[in-house]
Amino acid sequence: MSERAKLALLTGTTYPELARSISRNLATPHIALNGLGREFGGNDAISHEFAMRMPVMDWHKPVYIINSTFNPRSTEELSQMTDAVAGAELLSPQEGLSVGSRPILIVPHWAYARQDKRGLGYSQTAVNHVRRLEEDGAAMIVTVDLHNKSIIEKSKRMSWYDVEPIELLAQAVKQMDPKTPIFIGPDKSAHIRAQHVANELGFPHNTGYFDKNRDPRLGGTELGIFWGDMLGGRFAIIVDDILSTSGSAIKAGERLLRLGARGYGIVTTHAPIVKDDYADAQEKIESSNASWVCFSDSLPQPGWVKSDKKLHVIPSCRFWAKVIEEIDSGDLHRGNLYHGGKLYSQAT
Repeated sequence: MSERAKLALLTGTTYPELARSISRNLATPHIALNGLGREFGGNDAISHEFAMRMPVMDWHKPVYIINSTFNPRSTEELSQMTDAVAGAELLSPQEGLSVGSRPILIVPHWAYARQDKRGLGYSQTAVNHVRRLEEDGAAMIVTVDLHNKSIIEKSKRMSWYDVEPIELLAQAVKQMDPKTPIFIGPDKSAHIRAQHVANELGFPHNTGYFDKNRDPRLGGTELGIFWGDMLGGRFAIIVDDILSTSGSAIKAGERLLRLGARGYGIVTTHAPIVKDDYADAQEKIESSNASWVCFSDSLPQPGWVKSDKKLHVIPSCRFWAKVIEEIDSGDLHRGNLYHGGKLYSQAT
């Protein structure tokens, strides 16, 4: 990357490893901001109260903030970093001292987006976060495989680009190297994603999906009729956007075995894999017939994930480096990385 295109990559304290690996791929340094507060040696009387501060930086604009949101701390850090950058002093050889740079937010995982279209049709909590980031001064949000895109419609003063994950998912399937694959969407909407991955890997006609019936009162799901190519002797690859308890994906996989598939694997973009008093994804996966489960590193993973032989984390640093370079070029359709990803808002 040329000196002209030198970037400022910022991250917080909740998941700096992802930003660090992206910066290595871009050959540009990153800054991990720390909060100022009691937990960082400050004098605040209230434990866990903190504030993010932006140093004076000798960098060209724009500033990129890389921060997944997955708990209250990470969400608050993203907001405070956005506000800090928008009011910071930036040094530029051409412009001298300039104040305020509306940052571009790279948010690999957007919290609270997993809200099915019942009632309002979106998560009000996620919408509140959108509005706050607009007030904080964000210029653009970039996500990948956002579960409920109706949230984007609430963005009025910033652009939003939701990147297609096809390159990431295809990378995972290549790594597993299945023979005679068929790509399955666990429901009709996921079938499009499965088709794109199949096309990317040269299997355009090897796809299928299940009807999914949802209980509007309890939110549970039941698999309906399977639609697609014959399964006999093929290895089924279940393609989805997010995996939490893994219950739905495993249910689909076990059903596919009964329909004639010789085995199955699961590949998803995000995996906030749950293992607590209410759900145990590890137990479900280990006791299932799944050959493997792959997902990107859009979220930090607990230690047990690394020790489970069926689980494989897909590095996304090269993917995000390409995304940032394409945005920095000023041409969001320069290459074929996005595979139909859409710029939903042209707000400035």
